[in-house]
Amino acid sequence: MLFALVYAVIRLLFAANDPAVATAPVTVVLSGIYWRTMWKYEARGYRHLSWDSGMMLANLFAVAQAMGIPARLLLSFVDDEVDRLLGLDGRHEVSLALVPLGDGATVQPAPTEPPEINPEVRPLSSREIEYADAMGAHDASRFRSTPEVGAFGKARSAHDMRVLAGDRRRFSKTRSFRPRTADRVVPMINERNSSTAEG
Repeated sequence: MLFALVYAVIRLLFAANDPAVATAPVTVVLSGIYWRTMWKYEARGYRHLSWDSGMMLANLFAVAQAMGIPARLLLSFVDDEVDRLLGLDGRHEVSLALVPLGDGATVQPAPTEPPEINPEVRPLSSREIEYADAMGAHDASRFRSTPEVGAFGKARSAHDMRVLAGDRRRFSKTRSFRPRTADRVVPMINERNSSTAEG
């Protein structure tokens, strides 16, 4: 089983094309099930997958930072490869984000492939409607190869969204993020010209 787990890490490293996966003891993968939101919001439910995963990621990063655990958000990966590793069908449930947690682990190549994950999934309801527009949006944004992931990463390297515990968080190369303390709130409001104060 250990060889299977190491193989899975190597496959994730290949799929994400990012060394953070190789040195992280754990990589959290967020997935989304279309019908969980689309039964209520129809095609617009696709947006709720992003909103909900964003909320979970915010909490995960807050906890990681509080515990001093390095964490990195990876949104670029070979979708089919990650889905296959986790036993997701890529149609009803899809991988949305990878978060390598921690660093310092060493991974050696494994000689065998892990056993296929094929969970028995109970339907969420007696019938399910597929919204082609939502599924088409996800399909159009899939990466299908490691070179595609690498090319996209190079193109957006100026907008890297790394979050490393202990480091200052950078949302762009030009402006760094500092926690908003009470003594910074008023100057921030004035700087943005968004004051709602009367008088």
